[in-house]
Amino acid sequence: MCVIRYIQESFTGPLDERISRLCPYMDSEGIIRLRTKVIERTDLGDFGLPAILPSSHLVLMLVLRAYEKACHVGVQGHLSL
Repeated sequence: MCVIRYIQESFTGPLDERISRLCPYMDSEGIIRLRTKVIERTDLGDFGLPAILPSSHLVLMLVLRAYEKACHVGVQGHLSL
């Protein structure tokens, strides 16, 4: 979770003008998240409350590059690499 908070430092908070129209909120760990329609499911964990990440951060670009290099294998495929 520390990595997500580090990546989110470019946002000033849930009221940042770049994300405010998404109606985000800050959770108890200080991570800016979205409430989605999937939130009502109990088996998804954090999937229904995704963290908001800036598209231009270096860490995010590295993750996306690894995802593309692995031919879009998904979460389980990346965990096995």
